[in-house]
Amino acid sequence: MKGRQFTCSRDNGRKLSKLDRVLVCSEFFNKWPDACLRVIYGPHSDHSPLIFSIKHVNFGPRPFRLFNSWISKPGFEEAVQEAVESFSYIGLPDMYLTNKFAFICGRLKSWRDNMIKKEGEEEAAALKDLEELECVMESRELEEVKSCVDANMDMDTIM
Repeated sequence: MKGRQFTCSRDNGRKLSKLDRVLVCSEFFNKWPDACLRVIYGPHSDHSPLIFSIKHVNFGPRPFRLFNSWISKPGFEEAVQEAVESFSYIGLPDMYLTNKFAFICGRLKSWRDNMIKKEGEEEAAALKDLEELECVMESRELEEVKSCVDANMDMDTIM
């Protein structure tokens, strides 16, 4: 059930209830697995109207996104070349192209996952080093350092 949470409102909203079940044939959900019961706002009654829809919406496969920043990453070009060279398929030209793109996308997904894993490990190592440096910094004694202006030094001696 989608839409509103309750189907009935009484006593100025102090008592709320909703339908627990809808009677349908036992084979109904086998034939229409995307069926949906939607509750719509009904301002003129204490009961909300219900709409039972069996509309099947298929937008196709999710598009694969390729970011320009990946092109400069190490291993990207090799992953694409290896995928193109190792692909083999016999069939209609349109299916050949579709399957070739799917194959390349699959290889790029595994390359991307490995790249993200490596970057995560590098980031974790950098954070660990930063934490160690902060611990060392906190444990050291502070020393007073005179600035160039305080020491009356000219610019030639600094450089």
